[in-house]
Amino acid sequence: MKRIILLLTVILTSALPLLAQSYTIKGRVTDRYGNAIANAEVKLAHSNIMTHTWMNGAFELKGRNAKEKIIVNSTGRKTVKKKAEPFMEVRMKPLNWWNETPSKWNIFAGVELLGTTNNCMPLGIRIAAAKKFGIYAHFAMSTMPDNIGKAHGEIFSSNNYKIGSTIFGAGGMVRLGCPIYFYAGVGYRNDRVFIEHLANNITNESDGYVEIDKDWANNYYTDDAMEHIFEAWQGLEAEFGFMLNYKQFYVNTGINTSAFELDNCDTMLHLGVGMKF
Repeated sequence: MKRIILLLTVILTSALPLLAQSYTIKGRVTDRYGNAIANAEVKLAHSNIMTHTWMNGAFELKGRNAKEKIIVNSTGRKTVKKKAEPFMEVRMKPLNWWNETPSKWNIFAGVELLGTTNNCMPLGIRIAAAKKFGIYAHFAMSTMPDNIGKAHGEIFSSNNYKIGSTIFGAGGMVRLGCPIYFYAGVGYRNDRVFIEHLANNITNESDGYVEIDKDWANNYYTDDAMEHIFEAWQGLEAEFGFMLNYKQFYVNTGINTSAFELDNCDTMLHLGVGMKF
């Protein structure tokens, strides 16, 4: 009996290492978008047993037992440590979101507020599509008072005025090696000036606003009282700025400028926020 027990002990002792070596761990390493990560290091915890992923992100590793943990490393990505399974999917995140490279075209959409020196603040939307390069378009307008007719006479309050603006533009974008995009394009801006019309110049009663233009202002006003009329702009503008993307959100800031019209230069700042899809 003792000989039988001794024989079984010898057989089991010899077979255990072979059984352990037969435990195989298979899997695939990808980024968070499901794209394969090649040449990632896959290693058994507390061991020198390791391998590297193939071009398709797959790997195969011989384990020692079913309770193993693997450690996955890849340049520029966070280390992953997890319990081994017969087949496992390992998702790796960027080591730093600042260095993340987009793997697909993304759609950006959000709201945008613009402001100018004449107190006009149009509100609108911005839409863009980009990967390394991209395109964008935006549209904004401010509220405009009811127009009661064409300007006539001089019974106006030159200090009470409103400027309504409509702006739209489009252009291209380029990624600057991090989640910052530079964009530049051409926009069209149309400012309209509305001045308060007085029912009479004795009681200063107002009967609304009317739209006036520069020709009308030149005929009836020769001083600086109507200077805001000449600050209004209508025509093409150059526009450029930057967009910062962080995870599912973005912010953008830039300017529209008519600087190429030196005799009637005006600059409009814009600030926007939105989401990435």
